Order: sequence, then C-alpha cells, then structure tokens
Amino acid sequence: MVQAETKRGPWHLSARYRLRLRQRNNEADELTDRTEHRGRLSVGYEKKTWQTTTTAELAHTDFEQKSTGWMISQNASATLRNLTLYATVGYFDADDSSSQLYAYERGILYSFSFPAFYDRGIRYAIGAQWDITRHLMLTMKVGTTDYFNRSTIGTGYETIDASSKTDIEVQARIKL
Repeated sequence: MVQAETKRGPWHLSARYRLRLRQRNNEADELTDRTEHRGRLSVGYEKKTWQTTTTAELAHTDFEQKSTGWMISQNASATLRNLTLYATVGYFDADDSSSQLYAYERGILYSFSFPAFYDRGIRYAIGAQWDITRHLMLTMKVGTTDYFNRSTIGTGYETIDASSKTDIEVQARIKL
C-alpha cells in the first residue's frame, strides 16, 4: 500500500493505492491467484464552520473473472451555533461484490459506518445534531440507497421487494 497526504491552507489532498495478492480456492478446488487493486483520491476544503470533501474510488479484481467498480462521492457539513448539518451523496457502479466499494458515512452520536456498494446506484444521506441546551441534544440521520439495476435488495428474511432502501436513525441524549 502507498499513501500520500498533503495540506495547504484550507485545502487537503490524499491519494492511496493498494495491491493485494492472495490465493483462493476456485470452483475446481484448486489454488488460483486473486489480484485486487484499489485506489482512492480525495480532495477537501475546510473552514471554521463548514467543510466539504470529494472522493473518487476505483477497485479492480481478477479472480476467475475480472471485476471493476468505481464510485464518486461528496460529503459536506456546516455548523451554525448549536446546530450541525451534514450530507453525503455518492454514485457507484461495480460489476459484482468482488469489486464492491466502501464509503465513510457519519451517523448519530458514537456511530459511523462504512457501507459496501456494488451494482449500480446512488446513496444519499442527510443528518443533523442539535444541542438544544447543555443537558439535551437531538441527533437524526436519514439515508437512502437507490439501485438502478435491481428489483430486490437483500436475501432471506431481510429481502426488500423494491429497488431502494431507506434507513432512519434518531437519538436523544440527556445529561444530568
């Protein structure tokens, strides 16, 4: 893995490349080389009350067949006195789960996630944290994933008969 980062004033830039070579059992139960290339380029701008980051990611896997995926995403957040708002949107296109992509997503207090994306679609989420008083805080997040080439999501008991999935998180914190 090779990674480089730089920061100049309010701007920051990071680039990462990872090559992973492994052997796996194939369908004939023989060891076959699995090669995985992953790259990420991220550019961000940060001021005292707001920040934004654009990220492009690429994955290419070669194991029995070649698989490629890419994603471009945008994160932004702003703080206005006792209210913090944040949003993320990402478009992804990956051949299958071997080239799935991961994106950081902020969550409610003490929570975050790196959801995996494959097939073709868009993920967008908005959230807010409101410090009402020193003792009371409300946090919420709403996120949706829309797939362009699927009619169902998930498997087994978690199957959703739709091409989109929405999650909602709400939290209240009371400090005594």
